[in-house]
Amino acid sequence: MTDAQSAEPKSFKICGAPSNAKIRVLVGRFPYFGDFDQNLRNNFDQLFAANVEYSLSQQADFSVFGLTSVSSDFSRQLIEKAFNIRLPSASVRLSESSGAEQLRTELAASNCQYLLGGRISREGNVLNVEPYVLDVESRSIERPFAPLNGDTQSVLKLADAFAAQTLTYLRRKGAGQRAVEVRCLTWPPALPEPFERAARELSTLVRDQIASSLAVTTKLPIRTSSCSQLSSKFDADIAVVVTGNVSVRLADSQFEVQPKVMLMQPSYERGLAPLQYKIASLSVSFFSKLTSEFAAEVSEFLIAVTPASDDVLSAQVVSGRSDERAALEAFDLLAKDPANGSANLGLGKVLLRKQAADLARFRFLKAKESQDSLTPVDRAELNMALGSVAKEQEEQREYFVTARRLYLELSRNADAARATRGIASALFQEGKKSEAILEMRRQPGLEKDLASLRQLGIYLRLSEKDLEATKVLLSALELKPNDAEARDQLAGAYETLGRKDFVAGRYTDARENFGLAATYHESGVLFYLTGLAAAQQGDYRDAAIQYERMVKLPSDAADLTVAASGWLNLLECYLIMGEYDLLEQRGQDASSFLRWLPDARLLASYIRIVGSLLAQPEKSIESLKKEPPYRDFEGVPDGASAQRFDWSNEQVNGIIAKKVTDADRIQFVEELRGRVWRKPKVLK
Repeated sequence: MTDAQSAEPKSFKICGAPSNAKIRVLVGRFPYFGDFDQNLRNNFDQLFAANVEYSLSQQADFSVFGLTSVSSDFSRQLIEKAFNIRLPSASVRLSESSGAEQLRTELAASNCQYLLGGRISREGNVLNVEPYVLDVESRSIERPFAPLNGDTQSVLKLADAFAAQTLTYLRRKGAGQRAVEVRCLTWPPALPEPFERAARELSTLVRDQIASSLAVTTKLPIRTSSCSQLSSKFDADIAVVVTGNVSVRLADSQFEVQPKVMLMQPSYERGLAPLQYKIASLSVSFFSKLTSEFAAEVSEFLIAVTPASDDVLSAQVVSGRSDERAALEAFDLLAKDPANGSANLGLGKVLLRKQAADLARFRFLKAKESQDSLTPVDRAELNMALGSVAKEQEEQREYFVTARRLYLELSRNADAARATRGIASALFQEGKKSEAILEMRRQPGLEKDLASLRQLGIYLRLSEKDLEATKVLLSALELKPNDAEARDQLAGAYETLGRKDFVAGRYTDARENFGLAATYHESGVLFYLTGLAAAQQGDYRDAAIQYERMVKLPSDAADLTVAASGWLNLLECYLIMGEYDLLEQRGQDASSFLRWLPDARLLASYIRIVGSLLAQPEKSIESLKKEPPYRDFEGVPDGASAQRFDWSNEQVNGIIAKKVTDADRIQFVEELRGRVWRKPKVLK
C-alpha cells in the first residue's frame, strides 16, 4: 500500500453510506481513440463524463459520484484503466488476478454498486461512444446497450442520450427486467463477390447500427451478441431477439433483407416485411438506409406489442383481448398480405393509442389504399383515424366530413357527433372560431350530448363569450353533475365574468360571479377576489370570511403571492373592524406562514403592532416593544421592504390618523413606517 493510501482515513467511502433505496453509481473515465485534435484531447472526456454525471444526479433514485470522490491514487489509476479495453462480447467475467478484479474489490469496500464509463472513438467528424458498466455484485464488465453515434458538435446531446440509456439499463437490471438482443444478419452460403467480402466486413457494423437506432426509438434496453459466435441459445434475461435473413437474387439483380423478431415468452417468431434493393444501388449510403429502415420496422413491431408499462410481452398478453394481442394478430395477417386494409387499420389504432402518431398515420394511409375491401363501418373509422393524425387542418376537416357522412348513412348518430366535434376542432384551429361554434350548435341532439356541450362551452370561452358559455356548460352538468372538466370550465367562465365586473366597478355582480365560480371549483384565488369585491363595498365582515376561507386552503408556489396578499388583507380587515384579539391571533399564524417572504412578513408584523397600539392605549412604547408583534418585526431581515410589495397603506394610515393622538405614539408609528417603506436592499 502506498503512503497516500495508508494516510487515507479508514472510514472514507467513495460512494458514501450504503442505501437500499438508491442505485449507487461511480462515473469513471471515457478513454478516447482515433483522430482527436489537442483541444478535444484535453477536454472532451472530462466534458462528456461531467454531463453524464450531472444527468444521472438529477434522478431521485440514484446516488452518483465522480472521480473527485476518489482520494486514493491507487483506486484512481485502476478506474482510469478499467475500460481501456474492447470487449469481445456483451459481457466478460472478471478473473481473480486482473486489475479490474482489484478495482471491483476496492469499489465493493467503498459501497459502489456500478462503475460507469466507456470508450470514445472518432473517425472524421463522427464520434462513437461504446458503453461499459462494471457490475460490482456480479463481478463482470458489461456492454449494457449499443454504441451511440453523433458528430463532434453534439457532445452534450450524446452525453444526455448516454445517460438516458444508462438509467433505463440500471433500473431494469435492478428490477430484473429483460432486454432486446440484436444478433447479426444471416447471409446465404457461397456468396458471389462483392457480397461475400461485404458480409464479412459489414456484419458487425450493420448489427451495431441497427442496435443504435433501436436504442433511440425503443424504450426497452438493447444488447448485442457476437457475430462470430452464432448460437440458438438464449440468456434468461433476454425477452426479444432481433435478427434477419439476407438473400441475393442475381437473376433480377435484387438484394433482399427480411427482419425477423423472436419473442421468448410467449414463444413467437415473425418475419416482417422484406426490404428490397437493387444490387446496382449498393454503396456506403445504402447501408445507412438499410439499417435505418430495418430498425424502423422492428421498432414499430416492438412499440405495438409492448404494453404501456414498458414491460416486454408476458404470457398474460396472449390470453384475452388487448392492444398487444391485436397487434400480433395484425402482424400475422400483414405477413400474408401487406395490403390487408383491416389489419393496417387495426395496427394503426394500436399505435395511435401508444402515442406513436407518425407510425399510426403510415398504417392508416396503407389501409386507405385498400379501403374498398373495408366494411362501411371500418371506412368511417378509417376517415376518423386519418383526421386525427392529419397534419393540416383542412385535410383533417375533409376526413371528418367524410366520416360523418358515412356514419349518418349507417344511422350511427353518436359517431356522427364525434365526427362533428372533429370538424369543429379543425375549424377552430384554422382560426375560424365562429364557423366552429356554428358547426357545434347545429349538431342534431346537441342538448343530450355531454362531450359536444363541453366542447362548445370551451370554444365559447376561448371566443370571449363567457355568458353564453355558462348556459351551455350548465346544460352539460344537467347530464352529468360531477363532470370535472365541465365544472372547471364553468368556474373559469364565472371567474372571467367576475373579473370584468370588478374592473367595471360592478362589485355586487363581481361577488356573485366569484361566488358561483367557487361553487364549481374552490380555489384560493376565487376567495381572494370575492374578499376584494366585498371590501370595495365596505363589507369587511364578509371580506374577512372570504380571506379566512382562502388561507385555510393549501397554497402552492403558483399562488404564493396571492396567499401572502390574502393574509395581509385579512389582518387589515380585523384592524378596520377593531377586532384586535383576532388580529393578533391570526397575525401570529400569518407571520409563521410568511416566514420565507420577508417583505410580506414585515407588513404583517407592522399591522400587528398597530393593532397592539390601538388595543392597549395605556401601555408605554417600551412595553409594546417587548411584545411578540414588535419582536417579530425586529426579526425580519434588514433588506426587507414594503416597496417590493404591491400594498396600499391608505386604510391603515386613516385609522392611525383618527385614533392615535399621543405625540410619542405618533413618532413611534412614523419610525415604524420609515423602516417598513425604506429603500429595499438585496436579501441574503
